[in-house]
Amino acid sequence: MCMRSKSLAVTALLMGALWPPSALAQPGGPRGPWANPSNAIRVSVAPNVPLSIAGKDASQTRVQVQGSLMIIELRCDLTLRNESSQFLRGVTFAVLTDRHAAGGKATVAMPSLNIEPEGTFPAKLNLRLIRPLPASADDVIEVDVDGILLADLTFYGPDRFHSQRRMKVWETEASRDRRYFKSVLASGGTQGLQSEIAASIDRQLRRPRLEARLAEDTVAGAFRQVGNQAEQRLELSSISLSEAPIEVVSGAAVVDGVTARSPQVTVRNISRKPVRYFEIGWLVSDPQGRRYVAGSVPSSGAHVPPGAVASTDTQREYVFQIVSSPQSAGRLAISGMSGYVSQVEFEDGTVWVPPRSSLVNSRLIEIAPVSAEEQRLMGVYENLGLASVVQELSKF
Repeated sequence: MCMRSKSLAVTALLMGALWPPSALAQPGGPRGPWANPSNAIRVSVAPNVPLSIAGKDASQTRVQVQGSLMIIELRCDLTLRNESSQFLRGVTFAVLTDRHAAGGKATVAMPSLNIEPEGTFPAKLNLRLIRPLPASADDVIEVDVDGILLADLTFYGPDRFHSQRRMKVWETEASRDRRYFKSVLASGGTQGLQSEIAASIDRQLRRPRLEARLAEDTVAGAFRQVGNQAEQRLELSSISLSEAPIEVVSGAAVVDGVTARSPQVTVRNISRKPVRYFEIGWLVSDPQGRRYVAGSVPSSGAHVPPGAVASTDTQREYVFQIVSSPQSAGRLAISGMSGYVSQVEFEDGTVWVPPRSSLVNSRLIEIAPVSAEEQRLMGVYENLGLASVVQELSKF
């Protein structure tokens, strides 16, 4: 597992836009701005967002034509300036190849920032985009700032891709983990901090990893034939977190050897505030009892008043395959499932994530996804040493 800090979190969807029938491609490649791909990239920031573009270099972007497709290797280096009066904690970009298409979209997020007012910082947008030919001379790749998050969790931006909720969750996790490492430093000094950093790195190296990918029907069918196991409906075992504002009432999914599909989860709001959104962390177990993170089951976004029960039904089929486990190479035979509340957004815009103490007590700390901030601090330790981690913690 790479322990380098993950400064960019990328979510990309297959490009599905249809280009205007009048658009024509030259024999050697696309015409217009696509002949010089750097000119086909337009970067913009909404007027009410206190962020500015201080520099742009897209000269390394390349476009290739393969049959009826245009393959765009986007390489865009930006220099951004924080124009607000607060420290900047995160920024998310929206990359669009066709604003009106259902596909053709990607987001690039930069969490765990700490940029002072008027400070500048770099952003690298490295994406592979696919568009069908012919290519219009008027079409460009639009890079918009979907939102920024400041130190007091104030958000600015159009928020077309739910960036506000995601960045608030990331920053809440970051604040939680910074407080923890600062408390270790205060109680145990640099020696105690170094021991805890070593324990974190060791956990991440030992953490069982699982690859979950969305499967086409034919692929999923092939896996079922190989597994040669009868379908069964497995119930979801709830991992209780004492401070969670909602509780998992029940859950299940249809399992067939290496596949699991249509996870269903029912929860109850046990807090005093209405809930707008929640996610359930989904774990699967192999026959030896080892647990793996398989992803999360999101809610439908419906309003859930205090005391009410809500269900989410994800009609998708996943194929699970272990990608690094000396004990269990090859495909995973799913023998059990469990779930826990991984995040909650209330109607007032505030968010909840599991406290570190709850992760430790439930032993989820050993397998749950590590926050971007903890990864960043471990990367600082590996690259620059313990003194630099202490310096980073002192900035907050």
